[in-house]
Amino acid sequence: SPILVIGGTDFLGHHLVQDLLDNGVKHDQIHALDLKTDRNLVSGVTYHQADITSKSAIDPLLQKVRPTVVSHTASPNPFETNRAILDKVNIDGTRNLIEGAQEVGMVKAFIYTSSSSLVHDHYHPLINADETLPVLYYPQQSNYYSHTKAVAEDIVLAANRRVGSMLTVALRPTSMYGEGDEGQIPNLVRNARAGRAGHHIGPGNNKFDNT
Repeated sequence: SPILVIGGTDFLGHHLVQDLLDNGVKHDQIHALDLKTDRNLVSGVTYHQADITSKSAIDPLLQKVRPTVVSHTASPNPFETNRAILDKVNIDGTRNLIEGAQEVGMVKAFIYTSSSSLVHDHYHPLINADETLPVLYYPQQSNYYSHTKAVAEDIVLAANRRVGSMLTVALRPTSMYGEGDEGQIPNLVRNARAGRAGHHIGPGNNKFDNT
């Protein structure tokens, strides 16, 4: 049963590919799609280069792979400020993938990597936050990246059991780190080396969740 990882050469996606292999999924059953396929490649896995914002590119690929599981991890950088890019990739791209998966008719599970920032206004602290908090949308949501992730999550969840037996779910991780991280940890190290790590706001015992 083919598994398709969208964003399969990026930080999260390539770890997911490796985790599938570590848990017994055969190489020839794993397909990874990304805008560029020139890094984080795992031998034996099938890679596809395509733009999820292009329905004419995505539909034939889904028909070719005919996956039973789609894991959608692709997204612009959370610090991206170009709203057109965020709309196109997070909203339009996700809609293309959902519609394509429905049309294939083979997909049993569609897993979307959302974000914990959907419930955060980016001004006030969150303490013991969970899924009962309301999702915020622009303009109540000051961070446009989070707004587009929220809209995309709505698209995914609305498709649950809508066509055939395809189930959908959205996962909301916090900031991620780990082997191959090119963002959070490297930035902390660079700031420390530049002497910008000696200041903090508050008593210094604030905690922050990481995935």
